[in-house]
Amino acid sequence: FLIFNKIDRMTKEEVLENLLSWQKRFQFAEFFPISALEGNDFRELIDTTISYLPEGEALYPADEITDSSEDFQIAEIVREKILYCAQQEVPHASGVLVERRETEEDGVEHIDALVLVEKDGQKGILIGKHGAMLGRITQEAQRDIEKLLGHKVHLTLFIRVENEWRNKDRAIETFGYGNIDD
Repeated sequence: FLIFNKIDRMTKEEVLENLLSWQKRFQFAEFFPISALEGNDFRELIDTTISYLPEGEALYPADEITDSSEDFQIAEIVREKILYCAQQEVPHASGVLVERRETEEDGVEHIDALVLVEKDGQKGILIGKHGAMLGRITQEAQRDIEKLLGHKVHLTLFIRVENEWRNKDRAIETFGYGNIDD
């Protein structure tokens, strides 16, 4: 397939000229001039892609939507909120590890998670002025974790600096981002 994006920045003539140029270089089964900005033609792209895929036997039960553990899903929700709330301020240098999960008699699950960053400045950004950023991240993550688990949750986040943790095989494996034996 040739998926040609950003057509909203070109005239129809320029789009046609580019498609013809690519067609001369390679054999494409399908062509999709699209604009992510305008959101056009995605349904056709998806439907066409599906039509090319062979149907095989199911690898997982129909009600199983992921092969990731609940702890990993919880950690990824927290990480998502870090990236969303901090936006460009904190690069993808954060990792999250669920350290403890315990349900109290009142049915509330208490979850403690460690957030690892690489620099003191990143820790300061995640905490924010008077803890505001950390509070926002915690609140938004807690809401989504409650949706995932289907019950009340009390989330506590701890932030720790560990220089270059992403370059350490054991840390990568511990945080669920890879397997050092692969």
